[in-house]
Amino acid sequence: MDLIRTITDKGTPAISFDSNFYRLHFVNKSLTERWICTKFKCYCTILLDQDQTKILSINGRHNHSQQQTRKSSSKIDNLKIKIQQLEKRCQMYEQQLDDRDKKLTELTEENEQLKQKWEQMITNLIKVEQ
Repeated sequence: MDLIRTITDKGTPAISFDSNFYRLHFVNKSLTERWICTKFKCYCTILLDQDQTKILSINGRHNHSQQQTRKSSSKIDNLKIKIQQLEKRCQMYEQQLDDRDKKLTELTEENEQLKQKWEQMITNLIKVEQ
């Protein structure tokens, strides 16, 4: 039975072992980790070594049936698709911002040219009136 590290729906670290899920309960001074079952009022715990690769002990018995995997592959696939869509949307927004920056630069340059022409016209009018 493999120890599988995962992330909960809330984004916290979790492990799956023997079809049960555990959340991190605390870390001892010796850097071993104690993980507790995620089911309400189930106090079964797993103690992992400091490398977090080997189970040192399993304490208690589960008071419930085994849990099924939290995220089906279809949910994971859907999340991947959503991430790709968000990345594309971000790229589109970045392009729009770049286009707006270019347009703003062009308008600023055009405004400066018009300002210079206006000043030249005023200067010419003043010369003509004198």
